[in-house]
Amino acid sequence: MAYNKKNCSLGKCGCDFGAKIFGSCNTSQILLDAKKPETLNWTEISVPEILKVPDKKPDIEHIDQVHAKAEITSVKLIETPYHFNSVTYDLAKLDADGKPVFDTAGNVVALETDVLFYLSPLKAIPNAEGTCLTGRKLIVEGNLIQKIVYTADVAVQSVHSAHYEIPFSAFIIPYTKVEGNPVSYTVIDPKDPKKTIVITGYRADELVIDLCEDFCVDAFIEDIYITAMDCRTIFKNVTLFLRAKPTPQCGTL
Repeated sequence: MAYNKKNCSLGKCGCDFGAKIFGSCNTSQILLDAKKPETLNWTEISVPEILKVPDKKPDIEHIDQVHAKAEITSVKLIETPYHFNSVTYDLAKLDADGKPVFDTAGNVVALETDVLFYLSPLKAIPNAEGTCLTGRKLIVEGNLIQKIVYTADVAVQSVHSAHYEIPFSAFIIPYTKVEGNPVSYTVIDPKDPKKTIVITGYRADELVIDLCEDFCVDAFIEDIYITAMDCRTIFKNVTLFLRAKPTPQCGTL
């Protein structure tokens, strides 16, 4: 009797009797606070798989259960390009007392011209792709460890299990963090060259991205979809929520 997805009364492989899912997480319990950037480093990925029943196992009649967990094996922080809010000023020349120096026309003398500053606090700006790059990227690698329990397409309808371990890789863009603290600069007021203003921020040639911060990554399984494509082939898709936190905060939702 041929497999017919629309006629499960045939009792042949691929019929969906509602497999029980073990390992998914209620992500509504995860706390994301817009006022705390350290809680907002996350991404979602889908891990599609086509799995073959091991040769020594019998054919599938229907899938009973899926057990899954995500295990993080590697987290690596790397440097990437960045695009922060910026502004160009003329840096004012100051005397020994820290006061502006004026020329004969009464204008403030420029120490340097066209100095690019990143203002504090730093704010990432989306690139052409719409991604806010911060100069840092977490490369996350892990494994999906899974067990699929199914009823065999044999007269005694015996129950069997098949075990799979599937690797995955993803990246998370963490919040902006640079080495050192912002400092104040006296610059020429672009609206009036006879005046100066003080800005707080980073000179472009002095900005250094912090690549020494340690993160841990929590992996939450949001959803598992599974179906038999034929009597020996399974399609399964796992939706993962990955959230990175500085190491002192590890273990908290």
